[in-house]
Amino acid sequence: MTADIKEIYDTLYYGGEVEFRYNDDCYMMEAAYSDGKTLLTLWKIDSTENGEGSVELYSKSFQSKEQGIEDILSAKVFNNNSFSDIVNEVEIDFIA
Repeated sequence: MTADIKEIYDTLYYGGEVEFRYNDDCYMMEAAYSDGKTLLTLWKIDSTENGEGSVELYSKSFQSKEQGIEDILSAKVFNNNSFSDIVNEVEIDFIA
């Protein structure tokens, strides 16, 4: 399934997660809410011989959901491109 930026935004807004592929790499973006703060995190998921590992590419806490989501979607973590820049090249594996 291809990416729909509004669906991604809504998923993060309501505290969900998105797994996707870009340039043959797997990623997971997640939003969590606790004590009135929003924590947004992006991982690159690496497969290894010993199982699955991950590398945290982005993690920030925000008072505002909207500000946090805009920030994670515009963070330049994909070879100096943001998720918003590459959204048309992303293949969504899972949204929850």
